[in-house]
Amino acid sequence: MSPSLPVTVTMRHVRQARLCARGARAWFAAHGLDWSAFVRHGLPIERVEAIDDAFAQAVAVAARAAAVGGPSSARSDPCGRAVPGPTGGRP
Repeated sequence: MSPSLPVTVTMRHVRQARLCARGARAWFAAHGLDWSAFVRHGLPIERVEAIDDAFAQAVAVAARAAAVGGPSSARSDPCGRAVPGPTGGRP
């Protein structure tokens, strides 16, 4: 088994998880994380995965999927908006 490459979570992964910047910024503040540093440099995925909540897990799934070139299946939105499924909201 080959060693895995380091994964850095970025704002791109927040967007791929269909989360908004306003909600992400509030989440960072609530967890004592530096928003400005995250926007500039990202955050190691291990740090995100260590936080046990839906936001962190959705972003981690998006980051890991992007690292292997796959699509993200995260569908939560801390801003309260409905997020369409893979069919674009159609049943």
